[in-house]
Order: sequence, then structure tokens, then C-alpha cells
Amino acid sequence: MLTDSCPAMSRSAPPGTKVFATDSAKQAHYLPAILGIEAWFGTLADCIDAAVTGIWKGELR
Repeated sequence: MLTDSCPAMSRSAPPGTKVFATDSAKQAHYLPAILGIEAWFGTLADCIDAAVTGIWKGELR
């Protein structure tokens, strides 16, 4: 979980990160381009559920 930070600009994704679930359209756009990380865009509830269960149930990937 990451809050109040821009992972793309601060390059704060942990090494080995392949997928980032976000409720930010901006991050969903920039993460693949800047960090080469796949971004899944959904609601905050979608992101929290994915963090807890390890399964993405959001609509958009």
C-alpha cells in the first residue's frame, strides 16, 4: 500500500513489481510509460480488495 505519493515520479515501486492497482487515472497512464509496470485502474475498494486477497476483481485492467 502506498499513500500520498506519486510512485511514477518518485520511482517508489518495490523492486520486482510487475502490477500496480490504482484508483488514479493519472497513475494508470504514467506507470507503464515511466516504470514499465502494468497498471490496473479501479475504485479504492477494488484496490484494497486486491491488496488483501491478491486477486483483481476490478472492471478495468
